[in-house]
Amino acid sequence: MSKRQSLRDFEAELRGRGHHAPDPPGRQSFHDFEGQLRRSRQTAALRDGRIPRHPGDVELTWDGAREAIEALEGAAVVVRIVESTAPEVLLALADGTLGPLSRAKHPALFWPVNAPEHHPGRAEERGFYLRRDHFEGAVARAGGSVLVIGQGPVLINIRERTSATAAPPS
Repeated sequence: MSKRQSLRDFEAELRGRGHHAPDPPGRQSFHDFEGQLRRSRQTAALRDGRIPRHPGDVELTWDGAREAIEALEGAAVVVRIVESTAPEVLLALADGTLGPLSRAKHPALFWPVNAPEHHPGRAEERGFYLRRDHFEGAVARAGGSVLVIGQGPVLINIRERTSATAAPPS
């Protein structure tokens, strides 16, 4: 095809040689397109390496990640928010007791992380949000005591705090 030849002329030339241009794909409903996009996004962080793979990792779906977080409710946890770059950059850290799921901030799911000196009257509540439309994949590690969730440009790392990871006394 020369620079001056139009696409239509080029296709006609190919047909003349016995080659047929592929038919354009059939129209897809918007609902189907959204579903396909959501399914591909749910594993994007795993495919592109933003969630580093470790031996024994268990891949989690949206529902699996939510259930794994709910299983840690009431446990002492450390939540790290990191930028998913190489190397990872720590953006925020919270530790305390993982509170019960709150749906008050719909459409996001919210889990409070209550510090021992928690002040209920505080304007902002410590915790983290999980949004289905930004969920890009998750893995469970160490028998489910460590969860790594890809959400947009960040990773949320939720780790059950044990005596080895407990904060030093002040």
